[in-house]
Amino acid sequence: PNIDTLSFNWVDNVKSNSKAIYWINDYNCLDYYLFDGGISISYKNENSTYLNNRDYSNPRSNTRNIMSGKSTEIITVFTTALNKEALVWLQEIGRSRRVYEYDHDNKQRFIPIIIEGFETTVLDSVSRDAVYVEITYKRSIIATR
Repeated sequence: PNIDTLSFNWVDNVKSNSKAIYWINDYNCLDYYLFDGGISISYKNENSTYLNNRDYSNPRSNTRNIMSGKSTEIITVFTTALNKEALVWLQEIGRSRRVYEYDHDNKQRFIPIIIEGFETTVLDSVSRDAVYVEITYKRSIIATR
């Protein structure tokens, strides 16, 4: 389905340490899960530079200017304890080619995200009835100067 034409009910009144992740599931339907175990955000910055040299006889007069910059926001979301059924269901996020977060604050639209990692931690090594899931994803913010 075209994500921009779907009608849906989004998760509202989300706590600041929670984030809803949406994806097209195995049945080609929009699905979501509220990751309410916390959020970690970091940034990776890259710049493309060029050399601006006005006086070729004096190499020290060289200056570097930034042609374009790219900041990649890397977000890690965590679940609270899950049972095995929920873990199996959330594996769809790793298989889906279309995963999104919803921008409630600005333009109220879906933002495509790229899943970088999907990790599972066993809570109780004896019964293995409860697990935590950690998903890391990125979205790019491109700026040209």
